Amino acid sequence: MLNVIDCQLCLDEQTQQTNEAQLAPRLLSRQKRNLEAWAQFDKTLAERLNTHQLVAFSPFVNRQKQLSVLDIHRGRSLYPLDPKLESAKQVADFCRAALKVNKQENYAPIVASQENGVGLLDIFPGIEQRYQSLHQSDTEQLVILGCGLGYHLLELASSAPWQSILLVEPVVDLLKVSLLSAPWEEFFDYCVAHNISVTIQSGLEGNENLQPIESWLERSAGQSFHLFRHYQYPLFAKIELDLALGHLCWHNLTTLASLQLEQERVCEFGFSINHYFAHASEIKNNLLTQNLSAFEQYLPEISASFRGYQAKRWWLFQNQSQQWNLLDIELGVTLYLEDAKSESLAYLEHYARRPKLDVLDARKGTRKNSPYIHYEFSDQLKELVQSLPTEQFHKLPQKLPSFIMYGLGIGHAFEKLALEHEVDNLIVYEPNSDYFYASLLLIDWQPILTRLDKLGANLYLNVGDNGENMVDDILNRLNYSGIHILSYTFFYVSYFQSQFDQHIRHTREHFKVLLNISEYYDHAFYNWTHTRQSLLNNEPYLLKQRSKTLNQQLEEFPVFIVGNGPSLDNCIDTLREYQDRAIIISCGTSLKALYKYGIRPDFHAEVEQTRSTYHWIRQVRDNQWLAQIDLLTVNGVHPDVSSLFRQTLLCFKRGEAATLAHLLANPDADKYQDILYSYPTVSNCAIAYALALGFKQLYLFGVDLGFKDPRYHHSQQSAYFKEQDGSEIYDYAQHGVGLRVAGNFDEFVFTKYEFRYSAEIIEKTLALYSNVDCYNTSDGAYINGTIALHPEQVLILNSSIDKLAFRQLLLDEAYDTQSTHLAKVLDDWFNDNGFVAYIEQMQKILEQDCHSWQDILEQQMQQMGVLGQAAANSHSLFFVLMRGSVNFCLTYLTRLAFSCEDETICLERYEQGKAIWQNYLTAISEHFQNSLGEFDQTPGLDF
Repeated sequence: MLNVIDCQLCLDEQTQQTNEAQLAPRLLSRQKRNLEAWAQFDKTLAERLNTHQLVAFSPFVNRQKQLSVLDIHRGRSLYPLDPKLESAKQVADFCRAALKVNKQENYAPIVASQENGVGLLDIFPGIEQRYQSLHQSDTEQLVILGCGLGYHLLELASSAPWQSILLVEPVVDLLKVSLLSAPWEEFFDYCVAHNISVTIQSGLEGNENLQPIESWLERSAGQSFHLFRHYQYPLFAKIELDLALGHLCWHNLTTLASLQLEQERVCEFGFSINHYFAHASEIKNNLLTQNLSAFEQYLPEISASFRGYQAKRWWLFQNQSQQWNLLDIELGVTLYLEDAKSESLAYLEHYARRPKLDVLDARKGTRKNSPYIHYEFSDQLKELVQSLPTEQFHKLPQKLPSFIMYGLGIGHAFEKLALEHEVDNLIVYEPNSDYFYASLLLIDWQPILTRLDKLGANLYLNVGDNGENMVDDILNRLNYSGIHILSYTFFYVSYFQSQFDQHIRHTREHFKVLLNISEYYDHAFYNWTHTRQSLLNNEPYLLKQRSKTLNQQLEEFPVFIVGNGPSLDNCIDTLREYQDRAIIISCGTSLKALYKYGIRPDFHAEVEQTRSTYHWIRQVRDNQWLAQIDLLTVNGVHPDVSSLFRQTLLCFKRGEAATLAHLLANPDADKYQDILYSYPTVSNCAIAYALALGFKQLYLFGVDLGFKDPRYHHSQQSAYFKEQDGSEIYDYAQHGVGLRVAGNFDEFVFTKYEFRYSAEIIEKTLALYSNVDCYNTSDGAYINGTIALHPEQVLILNSSIDKLAFRQLLLDEAYDTQSTHLAKVLDDWFNDNGFVAYIEQMQKILEQDCHSWQDILEQQMQQMGVLGQAAANSHSLFFVLMRGSVNFCLTYLTRLAFSCEDETICLERYEQGKAIWQNYLTAISEHFQNSLGEFDQTPGLDF
């Protein structure tokens, strides 16, 4: 991780800019001379380099005033802090022991011998014979894999009397950057003066390089060639290792299996394996035995998993200096450059000077004008947080309420952190079991586990999971202390791994979205009152058990789920053609567009529970038309919305307030079907509902979840655009629509975080139903698990559906049409729930003065304790209605309380936020006592 960009730049921005300004004239002068030299060597390639625009890599000046190269997408430097020195080490290694391949000789394959804690010469017995000193070897052809900054080129050219040189550089960006640094003028002059033929191969990715390399070797007259690898690129590493082990011959390079380019260290400096040649004594196993015994006491599942474990791909070894490292035996690259311990602790020391706090954002998203209590007070809290100055921590605090370590590595950084800091919640992810096994051989886990146990810390150690389930894991682990602690959670990334890095980014974005869409008091309150009213109205609720006849029809009938994305306007002909042969479910605001197109859906889906939904639907000013459609929705829908449709067919939404209450109060709750993934958009609800019913053939129309032009974000026939001139009702771009994601038909489309989250939820939903075909005709974001299908390619072969008969069968076989009795069940269960008493208990805790950060943490935990008490009281509505608001407000209070390193300032900020929270609680108490039984009155937009 010493290659991460923030570790390579000066901490002082002014010093960084000064260094760049001082170095720039010299670099530009070098570039000019190099371009002239290139024009003499290859005019066409010189012109290509001159006009090439950098895309993936960029030059930068590091804190040691040296030019280096940044991988833009990964935020990592190609080199350590001294590229010239490291390149010189590589050349010295090469001169001492270079990989030589004799074209006339077939090498006996070397089989790796797995012994923990030995040297590479023990792992690959006999490999040193393939490497020879240049002074003791015939030198004819030289193959250089990788140019990078090019400091090694002239030294390699002059290291022996070569006849010809082949330089392979897959990344044109790097060749362009090398114009600023490499001694190209001197290199070309030397080669001309010594009759060395030079070939430069550039711009080919991965295995595309193999055929040209093989052809060059065949044309070369020499009997042998030497190989030099400059950086860790999967293909380069594989070629070197397999040639060295005799698993590959020079004349059949193209037989090499295709390699994935997205590896941990694509284009990152690394030594060839000859740099690590050494014998070493085998590591003693007593530490492993002790560690397994320690885990048996504290985390027995870890102990059970690693008894008798054998490393699969990454093997522990010692170099000539007895320093530990890990070797990838498939590619011949190492996890650390030299010494695992010193490099791990050096990065931890750097991190401790600028620790990273996982700050959940305080976005004030665009929303409808609402009388909600939550919005009044949450906006006040958000304004406080948004007014905070941008400050960084300059040291890692001794007391850490929450710390997430992404990647354990060999474990040295974790050991120091756990033994020298007090961490209440310590969450560690290590996706690579080989790495964790190495930690069992090298660090003493007994004092770590003992100390954490003595401190009462919560340790969650996840080994072998690549982070795909990280969101749910972290939420579950913080369930006791509260999600609010995430606003004071430090996060540490031990090493880069591409897939793991994607999951880390996704997890952090997910929590930011989650904080803004979570259920709060008003939403929970109206979910309760609306659900109770639906039961009083005897509206049907979906059951789990259905008849065989109904299941057969559900499997045979295609269902069209129609969203309001901009591509809906291009799907109308297909919808018209097949409207009699498919069940059509409209989603949210697509209803008006379908009405204007003359297509009546069979069902209309809604997920919002506010009355503003009523106003959106009422834009269709045809009561008779609406009354021929059934509403497909989840509990909590507004009663006024239900009144617009022929029938409301309900399903319990898992996790909602009234659903939790139903599960607590109703002994027969298990017979009702519920759905989990009905959020965050109405399309999610419709898809989850259709799958829960039993449909097996889904077609998505207008479920774009993205747009090519942010000005056209929905169907232009929908309520988002004015009928008079087609202009937007309001500026939708204020939602933040600049995020790029893969497109269903195109390379990319624009979207916003909530839409990307929606697509991910659809993917999770579909993953639960392996026997479902879901065709996506939408010209928007790509959704994994769907089959891209242009609208004109849709082909429905079944005959017309008797929709009235199907509807009646659905009601008879799939729904409880006698739900009124459930209202009384709920009323009896929650008749005296102590809601106000819990509010008063929270207020009493908040009246206590806080004089330190520790006081604040204890006050937060006391409030979470009240929430826990309410959760244990199954007759209380407090937990059901308040869990979201408590987590939300404590999150922002925690953010204020730990907003800088000055405890006094933080206490003042916390007191400001606490006053808002106290007023919020008072308003909730008054509302609950005076408004029980009322419905939401959120107005609609002024159309």
